[in-house]
Amino acid sequence: MNTNRSRFAASPLVLQGLLLLVVSLPLRALTATAAPGQSVTFSVTAEGAQPFAYRWFKDGLELPGATAASHLVNGATTADAGTYQAEVRNTLGATLSDAAILTIAAVDTAPVITASPSSQTVFAGASVSFSGAATGSPTPTVQWFKDGVPLPGATASTCTIATVAAADAGSYVLTATNSVGTATSAPAVLVVNPPLTAPAFTLQPVGQTVFAGATVTFTAAASGNPAPAYQWRRDGTAIAGATNASFALAAAALADAGTYTVTATNSAGTATSAPAVLVVNPPPTSPVFTLQPVSQYVSEGGSVAFTALAEGNPAPAYQWHKDGAPIAGATSASYGIANAVTGSAGAYFVVALNSGGSTTSATALLTVGPVPGAPVITSQPASQTVSAGATVTFNVIATGTPAPSYRWCVQVKSGRTVTKTYLPGATAPSLTLVNVTTANAGTYSVEVSNSVGTILSAGAVLKVTTTSTKGPKSQTTLAAGTTLAAPVGGFADTLRVDFNGDRRADLVLQHLTSGAAKAWLLSGTTRSAERSLSSPAKSWRLATAADFNGDGQGDLVWQNPTAAAAEIHLLVGAKQLGTVALTDVPATWHLAAAGDFTGDGLPDLVFQDGATGERLVLALARLQADGMRPLETLPIEWDIVGAGDFNADGATDLLLQNLLTGECQLWLLRGTTTLGRSSLGRPGADWEPAGAADVNGDGRSDILWEHPVSGERLVWLLPAAGTPVVVSLGRENPGWILAN
Repeated sequence: MNTNRSRFAASPLVLQGLLLLVVSLPLRALTATAAPGQSVTFSVTAEGAQPFAYRWFKDGLELPGATAASHLVNGATTADAGTYQAEVRNTLGATLSDAAILTIAAVDTAPVITASPSSQTVFAGASVSFSGAATGSPTPTVQWFKDGVPLPGATASTCTIATVAAADAGSYVLTATNSVGTATSAPAVLVVNPPLTAPAFTLQPVGQTVFAGATVTFTAAASGNPAPAYQWRRDGTAIAGATNASFALAAAALADAGTYTVTATNSAGTATSAPAVLVVNPPPTSPVFTLQPVSQYVSEGGSVAFTALAEGNPAPAYQWHKDGAPIAGATSASYGIANAVTGSAGAYFVVALNSGGSTTSATALLTVGPVPGAPVITSQPASQTVSAGATVTFNVIATGTPAPSYRWCVQVKSGRTVTKTYLPGATAPSLTLVNVTTANAGTYSVEVSNSVGTILSAGAVLKVTTTSTKGPKSQTTLAAGTTLAAPVGGFADTLRVDFNGDRRADLVLQHLTSGAAKAWLLSGTTRSAERSLSSPAKSWRLATAADFNGDGQGDLVWQNPTAAAAEIHLLVGAKQLGTVALTDVPATWHLAAAGDFTGDGLPDLVFQDGATGERLVLALARLQADGMRPLETLPIEWDIVGAGDFNADGATDLLLQNLLTGECQLWLLRGTTTLGRSSLGRPGADWEPAGAADVNGDGRSDILWEHPVSGERLVWLLPAAGTPVVVSLGRENPGWILAN
C-alpha cells in the first residue's frame, strides 16, 4: 500500500436548492451513504515528484474522463453505488488509493404492479397457475383475490390450482401492499370448460353411386371436447384442404371413385369414420336395343313370350305396349302370355327408358290361330339333267301351321371342301334357273321353316351337259424304242403300287407347294428307302397310283384341274416309260381313285363331279378310254379318299369321308354295284384318311392315315374280323401328302 494518504476534501454542495456539506474523509476503508439525487465528490491528495496524472476506477473499471484529483458524482442514483479508487502516477511510478464505498440510501415508494396475470381457458381437471410481480420500498406483500374475495394462503407471486373445477372459474387479481400504499393488478379471467373427451362419430359418411359429372357430398359429425378437427381421405391418402365435417366433389370424375374416410382429432385422441365407397359410373346414355322382339304365331291356349334387351347407362327400365297402349305390370325385359286367346293377337313393342332418354323397340306381331304343326315335305324337288342354256325349275310341296317359309341353297364341292350357298331372293316353294350353265350345276335343297321347326328337303342334283361332256378321251404315247409288255397277271388291287419289284406295297407322296413326288419303299410296315419320282409342273396334282399296264410296276395318275386334262405316267421303277393323256376332262371332275370296276384285271379311274356329287367310273381297256359307268349317287359331302379290296372278295371297294362331319365309311362294291356301306372310327379328331394299300401282304387292303400337323403316318391293319391293329409308319416333313 502506498504511504501517500488520500482523503475526502470537504466542500459545500447545493443540490436541488439544499445546502449540503460533504465531510472530507480519508479514502482508506471509507464508506459513505448519499441520498438519491445528492452530488458526491471524491478527492485525493498525493505527495511526491510532480507532475501527477490521475485515473479514477469504479468497481475496478476505469471511469472515462475522470483524470483530475477529484471526481464528482452529480445527482447520485442507485447505479452510482459501488467501490471507487484513484490511481496517481508520476515519472517514478504509480500508486492506487484505498477504496471508498458509496451507498445510495433507500427511499420508501408505493407498490407498482410490474406484471399482471393473464386470462386462461382450461378443461376441468387440468392444472392452472397465475403469476404477477410488484415493486416498492419497502418490499410489498402480495395477496391473491378471486371475484374480490382473498384466497387463503395465496400470498406468493404465483397462484396455482392443481386440479381445476368448474367452481374455480372467475376473475383473479394480485394486490401488493407496503407502508406507503397498495397496488392491484389487472384482472385475469379463468374459464373452465368441461373435461376433455376423445372424438366419437355421431354421423357416419354414406357410400354413393353416381354418374360422372354429378355432385357428390359426404357428411360426417363427431362429438368431443374440445371440438375435433377433421381430415378427409381417399383410399387412405389425405385430401388437401378437406378439413370440414363435409367434403364435396363438384363434378365427380371416374378417377374420383374409391373409399372415403374422415378422421376427427382433438387433444384427447383421434377417431376414424366408417368407410364410404364412391362408385362413379360413366355418364348416362340413352337405351339402345341389342335384341328386338320378334313376331310369333301361337295356337289358342298356348303360351308365348316376347323378349327384348336394351343397353344403356344406367340399365334401362322396360314398359311393354300392345297396340300402342301400355300393359299394366309389364315392366321387365320379357313379356309372356300363359294362355293366349284371340284377343291376345296384336302389335307388341317395348319402350326402354333411363335417365339418358327412352327408345322404342321394333314391333312384333302376335298371331293367334289353330294348333301349330312343324313343316312336312309332301313332295321333294327332283334331280334334273339339262343342256346348257335350258330353264330349270325345282319344286317342293310342304305343309305346316303356321304356313312355312322357304330358303333355297346349293351345295358345290371343290376338292375336299363342300360349300353351301343360300340363293338371294329364293324364298318361294319353286326355284327357277334361267339359261343355266355348268356353273349352275350342283345339289339344290330347300329349308322349310315355321315357328315350330325347320326341315331340309332332299338334295336335287342339277347336271348341265355340253357337247364336251361325253367323257374323257385317251391318247397313249411311249418313249422312243419302247413297247408295252404283255400283262404279267391280274391287277392286284390290294397291292396298289410296287416300285422296286419286291411284291410289297409301297406308298406315293406329293409335296403340296413344290409339286415334287416321291415313293416310300416299304418292307411290310417298315420304311426301307425313299425314291424320287418324276413329276410335271406344279399345277398338276398327284391323284392316285396303280399298275395300269400290268407290268408289275407302279404307275402314277396326274390331273391338271385348270387345263381339263389328266395323265397316266407309265413307270418302270423310277423311269417313265410312256404317258396316257386324258383330254376333255370337265373342270368340275376330280380324279379320286383307281380300281378294277369292269373285271378286266386292269385298273379303271373313278371321277367325282364337284358340282353334282356324281361318282363316275372311266373304264380303261388296255389304256384306252372306254366310256363312263355311273356309281350310286351319294350326297355331295361324301368324298372318295381311296380304293382297295377291304373285304377280300377280289373286287374294288372305296374309302369315303364326310367332309362336313369327318365320318369315314367303307363302300363295298361288286363292279359298280353297291353291296353296302359300313362306318369306321378314326385314330383321333385331327387324323385324316389318306388311301389304302395291303401293307402286311394278307390279301386285304389296309387303311392309311396321316396327321397334318405332326406329319406322322399310321396304318390300320384290317383283320377279317375284330379291331384293326394300329402301326406307325413314321413321320414326314410338313407339306407332303399321301396319294395311294
